Amino acid sequence: MTPVLIVTRPSPDSAFICECAASAGFEVFRSPLIEIVFRHSVFIDQKAYQAVLVTSANGARALAGRTDASWLAGLPAVTVGPASTAASRDAGFDRIIQADGDVDALIAETIRTFRPDAGALLYASGAQTTGDLQRVLQQKGFDVDRVVLYEAVRSAMLNLHVEACLRNRRTGCVVLYSPRSAKIWCDLTSAAGLAGEAAGLKHLCLSHNVANVVRARLPDAPVLVSSRADDAAMCELIGAAQ
Repeated sequence: MTPVLIVTRPSPDSAFICECAASAGFEVFRSPLIEIVFRHSVFIDQKAYQAVLVTSANGARALAGRTDASWLAGLPAVTVGPASTAASRDAGFDRIIQADGDVDALIAETIRTFRPDAGALLYASGAQTTGDLQRVLQQKGFDVDRVVLYEAVRSAMLNLHVEACLRNRRTGCVVLYSPRSAKIWCDLTSAAGLAGEAAGLKHLCLSHNVANVVRARLPDAPVLVSSRADDAAMCELIGAAQ
């Protein structure tokens, strides 16, 4: 029987991984564990910002959908990695400084590139964050305005096709991109009485932080960690897991 690969990212971020998995011979099931909800009514102060900090593609997408924020595209954008860079470019930013894949790298790049006395920084944030970017930069003397532009709302239950795969003990993998998604996956499989079946899948994790959640909650599950925090490396991991 064809092995399955369960993709837990929401669209449109899951398209590349789904294509990669299908090319590797997996039967692909999309089961987003979160839904992105933009907060269109949030006010953005028209301050003389020196740069915009973008820690996810959804932060850039939230700005792109706002006519009152189009002027921000004239500023430099500091992005966390390739996905947020692409989304920022689509949002109209043409001066983009890409960090090396995580929030700590973005903080280091910001400190290296900008000065605390040259103006405030706008942090295009989600309601849930990894790391404390605002606090760390404030400790370094920066004025950081965190604007919460979207919320990642967790799914209430597993996709029915995915639940059927687990009940039938199909072999394969599940792709997890964040510690929060890993926690939701473990919560939902446990709530469905399928934690043991979930542990039979290979868990392909974007980072060690994601893997640590899986190991704590599903200690018997095989865990593989991507060599880099990007889609290309995850695609390589999928190929190796086949």
